[in-house]
Amino acid sequence: MNKKMIIGIISGVVVLVAAIIVALLATKKINFKINAPKNTSSVADSSNTVSNETASNENSESTDTFKTEKKGTDGKVDVKDIAVAKKDELITVPVYITKNPGITASKVVLSFDTNVFEYSSCSGGEIFDDCSGNFTNGQIILIASDSGLNDIVGNGILANVVLKKKDTAKAGTYSVTVNNAECEFANTSEELVSATLEVGKITIK
Repeated sequence: MNKKMIIGIISGVVVLVAAIIVALLATKKINFKINAPKNTSSVADSSNTVSNETASNENSESTDTFKTEKKGTDGKVDVKDIAVAKKDELITVPVYITKNPGITASKVVLSFDTNVFEYSSCSGGEIFDDCSGNFTNGQIILIASDSGLNDIVGNGILANVVLKKKDTAKAGTYSVTVNNAECEFANTSEELVSATLEVGKITIK
């Protein structure tokens, strides 16, 4: 076998090997594309999007109701005992709150002897500057709140209720009852704040 033939065979083998290597590299590259891991940042972004959407849906579902009641933040709401003269026509009944952890709105429901008194009006006190009242079914429903929508902390008069004494009222002691089941107190986080409530008395001398 002459030198030219040997060179030709070697050249052919080299070309064949080169072709095989190119084919293998091409196949390997394709496999890299197929088997490459997904972009983790995209997965994270997608996961965050789903989480945000879920959280958003949960938040939107809970905005119409208060959250669970706060623990260890009991306040105390009571109507102080007061004494008035028989000749007094209008009687201001202050509704107090103590141990106040911070609230922005309240609903207080009071009942009294409608044979002796009738509801006249209400006004804000030391805690809240805004108050509205509605007398229905023998009860006063007071809605008192901070007009600035802030949590107000501290003790003082929550609201003042003005009752009008009827001409037929007799001397004696009459209860002003707080309806525990219907009263509500809330803060700016939409959390219900629990409170103990106590009955007050009006004494007509």
